[in-house]
Amino acid sequence: HSGHAVLFSLSTPYIRADFDTAVNSVSLWYTSASLFYIDAYDAFGSLIGTAGGAGNYGTNSFLQVTSLTANIAYVIMHDSGNYFTIDDFTSDSTSGLPSSVPERGETLFLLSIGVAALIASRRNLLG
Repeated sequence: HSGHAVLFSLSTPYIRADFDTAVNSVSLWYTSASLFYIDAYDAFGSLIGTAGGAGNYGTNSFLQVTSLTANIAYVIMHDSGNYFTIDDFTSDSTSGLPSSVPERGETLFLLSIGVAALIASRRNLLG
């Protein structure tokens, strides 16, 4: 595809890519003489998604696997003939979810400030 950072497998049955932080999407362009797959796994080794495409030797095809909960810890890319190339391998962790959830104490503190502000506002209006 672009020719940059191409992964090539001639004798290895698969290529595994581990992520430092879980992601929600992995995409790539591939060339393979046989069926090609991306299998996505969570941190416990459970298969959470897969994408597959037909053999396309001499051309490139796009594949993407996604998870709504941004829990892809690693992917395994493979075909049945041990001869494939991967190009433009990309991962995305923009799930739209907050990066962190406030702790219970923080939540109560913020709620208390909001209630205090409402009480102060009401007192100013009444008197």
